[in-house]
Parts: sequence; C-alpha cells; structure tokens
Amino acid sequence: MSVSLLTARSLTETVNTIVPANQFVLDLIFGFRKQHFTENVDIPIKRRKRRMAKATRRTSPAGVVVKGGEEIKTLKLPHFREKMNSSAAAALSQTGQGGLYAGQSQAAAQKTILVENLAELKDRTIVSMELMACQALKGVVTVIGVDISFTVDFGFESSHLPVKSGTAKWDSTAPNIVKDIRAWKKIVLKDCGKSPTIGILGTSAADAFLTDEKVMKGLNNLNYKVGVLNLDSGEANYLGRYMNIDWYEYAQEYVDDNDDEQQMFSPDDVSLIAPSNDFVRNFAPVVDNKGNLNPVEFFSKSWEEEDPSGTWILVETNPLTSVNNPGRVLTATVTGS
Repeated sequence: MSVSLLTARSLTETVNTIVPANQFVLDLIFGFRKQHFTENVDIPIKRRKRRMAKATRRTSPAGVVVKGGEEIKTLKLPHFREKMNSSAAAALSQTGQGGLYAGQSQAAAQKTILVENLAELKDRTIVSMELMACQALKGVVTVIGVDISFTVDFGFESSHLPVKSGTAKWDSTAPNIVKDIRAWKKIVLKDCGKSPTIGILGTSAADAFLTDEKVMKGLNNLNYKVGVLNLDSGEANYLGRYMNIDWYEYAQEYVDDNDDEQQMFSPDDVSLIAPSNDFVRNFAPVVDNKGNLNPVEFFSKSWEEEDPSGTWILVETNPLTSVNNPGRVLTATVTGS
C-alpha cells in the first residue's frame, strides 16, 4: 500500500532531513541536541568550581560528596508554529509558457510549491534558533513573538561580559588586543577548567582585530580545515588561528519585524568559547494531536482547503539554545560608541 507524501509522518520525516543554510553558531557551538518529553523543561546551570577529591584510609568508607553549585531553571520553551498556503489557482497560473513551473502539470507544480514552502518554513525557524544561539553567547536569550515575550538569563558573571571603553577599545588609537585575549583566556580556563579554542568576532571587532600589527604578525591563516569542518563555507569568514584559538568573523543578517536588516551577532562583540556538550539545543514536545510520534525537532503536517482550493502546510518546533556552563564562554564588547 502506498504512503501519501502529505501525511504528518511523511512530512515530519521530510522536514527533519532538510539541511538549512546559515546556522553557523548552531552547528559550531550548539551541536549537542536534547529532546525533552515534558512541557516543563529543566535546564541545569553549572556554577561550581573544580574541586579535588579527598584521600581516605583503605579501611574507611567512601567520602560523601554533596553536589553543589548547580541551579535548575524550569522553563516552557519557545513555541514556533507557522503555516503557508499554496492555492490550486496559483499553481495552475505558473505552469503555462513563461511561468515559474512551465512544462509541469498542475499536480507536479503543486508538489514543488509544497516542498518549497516546507523548506521556507523550516528556514524561518532556523533564523530564530540561530539568533537565540548568538544571544545565548552573551548570557540572555530574548524571545519576542505574536502574543508572547520573555527572556532566559543564564547568569553570566560580570567577568565574562567585559566592556572596553575609551582608549582600551579595540578601534581606538592604543588598544592592547593581545593583552585582552590573554586575560580573557585565563578567566575561561579558571572558571571551567578548559581554555577557549574558538573565537567569534562581530564585523567591527573583526576589522579592529585584523588591523592590529601584533595580531597580523602571529595570525596563521593557512590552515582552512579543522577536523572535518570546511571553515571556508560561506556562512562565516575563517580568519585563521591565533593564540591557539580559531577565529571567525560572523556577519550573517536577518530581517526583523520592521523589515530592517539586523546582524545576528553584535558587530562590536567578540566571544571566546571552550566548546563542549554544555552548549545545548533543547527541544520540547510537539503541541499537536497528529504529532504523537517519537520526539522530533521539527513537526509538519498538511491539510486541504476546499474553497478556494489549496493546500496548507505547517511546521512546528519548540527549541531553546542554552549555555549550561556559563564559565565556558566570555563575550566582550570591544568596539562602538
């Protein structure tokens, strides 16, 4: 028996296999995914310092360790659910000579439009998730929707959010970029036990970084591959390796609700990151009667509109990017007024 490509099961499988573009921070930093089974999601925020074990006699009982320094945030994750309609009349009008789908039957054109709509709906959610990922690197994610707005604060310490001012700014006449990077590496190392290996620069910060004589003297930009990542992917500019950190300039943009273009990552900021599974893409369950499947990142379904004739297609996801160990990232504001 044939299976319809428009069932919720088939569409959900399809939307989860679509590989969207422009998710650089998500893929590079928030690669660990966690699917939750309840509406209320517990996000653990680690705040403990590294402590050593205490020795005991061989004949003594094991020492008791009390887990401390961890905060649990219980959240309802953001809910993204959008739909698009493809009318039969629109499909028919575009199959004639000179039309977008010239040479295709109306049924084939309708199917093509559905696939395009599915990809566009998923891409819109990826834009929101990528923006959340960029915001999370600065400690606070802000979600603004049609009928809801809220923030999630991961409690970054002030030492992990330094702001350069006056002549200390990187675009001033006398910055000390090398000294700043060394100091910030020490802070991350002290607070999480690992030294940062990834640096993300906003466009203005990157301009200042690349005009510094000491940086340019030591920058190794010959190695464009680290592991299996092709760093010259077009989603970010790989600048090279300096002070054992791989540096990227990130200039991707999105269009806000006022139709203004905004940068995903603040032009004035630089983030130093010690990557790990503490950077998480969380997903809450689907809120749909037809979504009673295994936990999925993205859900999709379609239904027919009788008059005027057409097909609706819907995509839902319930994501939140979280920094479960704030000690692993430091984001500094280094340029700007």
